[in-house]
Amino acid sequence: MALTFSTIDNHVIDNTFQQHEGTAMGNSLSPFIANIFMSKFETEVKDKFEYFPRVWFRYVDDIFAVFDTKAISLDNFVAKLNNRFPTIKFTYEVEHNEQLPFLDVLVIRNSENKLEFDVHIKETATLRYIPNDSHHPFQHKMASFNFLIHRLLNFPLSKERFEHEKQLIKNIAKSNAILNALF
Repeated sequence: MALTFSTIDNHVIDNTFQQHEGTAMGNSLSPFIANIFMSKFETEVKDKFEYFPRVWFRYVDDIFAVFDTKAISLDNFVAKLNNRFPTIKFTYEVEHNEQLPFLDVLVIRNSENKLEFDVHIKETATLRYIPNDSHHPFQHKMASFNFLIHRLLNFPLSKERFEHEKQLIKNIAKSNAILNALF
């Protein structure tokens, strides 16, 4: 209980911290406020910049954009974005081997220059979930699998990628002793 009160008062292990900009991480309002700010920021950038990407998808603070590098260099565009607000820094990642991850989607540009999609699992993912023999409510054990199955059914995957992802979910369920509850 003491830790709870001391973190609310911005004291952690005898150190005092003060919030200068933005909202606190973990605050349930943070994504909402960030979304409002980023929407306004995007509108300003679209109005004031001579170039804006032809494709721009944003989820909270992650952006997927397609650039015409003949119109402007990516470095110059990001530098302009970073000059708008000194406390906000944009970084970028370019496609590698015709692939670019965005959230949990791997966007793939095929040989016909069309987009395909796969599930992107970060390198740090352990694929460990609440095991069946734990003393958690059943709904908590199933929540991760409900998400995995929902993602499987709603991503526009090829038949081959669908089957691969389905097998991965089965293997994860088996390793967490939940296979019988799912299938």
